[in-house]
Amino acid sequence: MGYTFFLFSLVFSPRVDTLLMKTVKSFGDNPSDEYIIGIISDIKYDKGLLYIADMKENRIMVYDTLGNFVKQIGSPGQGPGELLNPEKIAIENDSIFVLNSGNSRIEIFDIIGKPLGSFPFPRDRCSIIGEMYVYHNRVYLPVPGQEGLITVYTPSGNQIVRLGKEIPPPPNKDIKIWDSGIIIVYKDLIYYFYYAFPWCYVFNSEGKLEKRIKIYSPQIKDVLINQKELIKEDGKDKRSTIYFLLHDAYIRNEKIYCLSFGHLHILSLDGKLERVVHLKGERIGDQFAVDESGKVWVVTPVSILCGKP
Repeated sequence: MGYTFFLFSLVFSPRVDTLLMKTVKSFGDNPSDEYIIGIISDIKYDKGLLYIADMKENRIMVYDTLGNFVKQIGSPGQGPGELLNPEKIAIENDSIFVLNSGNSRIEIFDIIGKPLGSFPFPRDRCSIIGEMYVYHNRVYLPVPGQEGLITVYTPSGNQIVRLGKEIPPPPNKDIKIWDSGIIIVYKDLIYYFYYAFPWCYVFNSEGKLEKRIKIYSPQIKDVLINQKELIKEDGKDKRSTIYFLLHDAYIRNEKIYCLSFGHLHILSLDGKLERVVHLKGERIGDQFAVDESGKVWVVTPVSILCGKP
């Protein structure tokens, strides 16, 4: 099975809409501590609340949809329940899982922020940890290797199974981010979005590949062309340079949402690209969330923004 990396045929070219994101909350020039946000590594929406992973301040900040501060989860440190470079968040049944990258473990908190435990993950198995997901009390973590793309754990850290064994290694080993991605489990199907490759692989609960979805648009084509030129310029001395294509993904209301350089791609579950929406707003980054109504939420170091495509 072979791959063509930079050559694609453009079958459908959707109109690109512009969505001006509304400012729900501005943090001001001299914000109080609960509104100081450094480096945003993840945003999750759950039951009317926004959960923000801050890799600089080493904590999870929680706000309501009016922008009011609700609580802080975790604090800087290396002890139980403490965070160092928290990268990703997953929420299920009022339990909050935090991929605690700097401490090489996954921390688990209850809904009020009380530590419930933790377990280590094999940081040495991959160059960059991607987006984990928790579904039916199982933790899905992108830990690529010869045994598969995804490792499934119990909340106590026991490995259950490895999935995605039949997927071949990525075509360009010089790009570190190739070996990681975003996991979303939706209606018992496991969606794996590569960070640097415009494909989503979909597995059933037993790990069998059901289909793959191509995420492609003129905007993504431009990114691929630019990355190809950057790789040429970097040469062998800069093989560890990291290139992103897809920054974040969500599945909500039977729709797939993928963000690539400020352009939100909205697809049906069967992979049809329906819309591309350019998100406009002050200092919009590469993380977002979608609520039950289809509103898109973005948190920046200076504000909370929302808009409905």
